[in-house]
Amino acid sequence: MADTVFTKGTVTFDLAGEPVTLAPTVKAFNLLSSVADSYSVLLQRLAVGHVDTIKTVLRAGLGLNDTQVKELPGKIMLTGVFAVANPCSDYVYRLFNAGKSVKEVQEEQQAKAAAQDEAEEAGDAEDEENPPHA
Repeated sequence: MADTVFTKGTVTFDLAGEPVTLAPTVKAFNLLSSVADSYSVLLQRLAVGHVDTIKTVLRAGLGLNDTQVKELPGKIMLTGVFAVANPCSDYVYRLFNAGKSVKEVQEEQQAKAAAQDEAEEAGDAEDEENPPHA
């Protein structure tokens, strides 16, 4: 299962003029979850353009070997640190959230909150119809 590639959560972008796809795998999940205390730490490092973190995410998402990783600094420099960091952030977020984007997770949370509010309102209405006896 470590090499299993999941279709939901892939992120494609151009790296040094070549299209690349970061693939969500159990191996990538294990690697990235071991390099930081939490995925939010990875996201913070990516947000400030931490190049070593970008290289680690690219290695995990592209399944690169040691020789291929040596080419990454030049490719990152040619593309631009933040032009690479942004899709890496999207990839990390999706990898740790079952392939869902930030927008999808927010929509789920809003729907859940709305359903909870609706259920509470229905409960309040029921209480008004059947007040407790003193």
